[in-house]
Amino acid sequence: MRAPSNAESNAETNADRTVVVLFRSLLALSTLSVLATLFELASLRHWDGTQLIPWLMAGAVLVAIALTAAGTARSLVWAICAVSVIGSLFGVWEHVDSNYESGPLDRQLGPKWDSMSTLGKWWNAFTQTVGPSPALAPMALALAGGLLALARWCRPDGVGVLSRRVAAPGR
Repeated sequence: MRAPSNAESNAETNADRTVVVLFRSLLALSTLSVLATLFELASLRHWDGTQLIPWLMAGAVLVAIALTAAGTARSLVWAICAVSVIGSLFGVWEHVDSNYESGPLDRQLGPKWDSMSTLGKWWNAFTQTVGPSPALAPMALALAGGLLALARWCRPDGVGVLSRRVAAPGR
């Protein structure tokens, strides 16, 4: 077995550093997404009934971020990432359905709501032409979960968020 050349060793070190930077950047972006979502939820006073679901999901994603940074509970992290996507899709449905239900009350579209096609009603609900709920806002937590899943996938073994140690990428 031959010893690696300096060029090979430098290339491996640079690749390892790139993976560490990618890992830390994905964790930071996931954290920022969750914190921005929490700020938005608080500013909208989004905490009645099913509106508590994104608060719980955001808390779970923050726990998963901490677990990923520590390198523990891999299965739990993957489960939380999946739940954040599924929960976000449920939130999209809740928002669009809420808009759809308020269609007959809309000042402009309400009088012609019953004569509109089903597709037209749902399109107006999805695009927030009727109703107050932004359809894609819940996807912010899916973004946070997706970024976290990428971070978990590329997490180098033996590298914490704050350590300077560089190791080979691990799954």
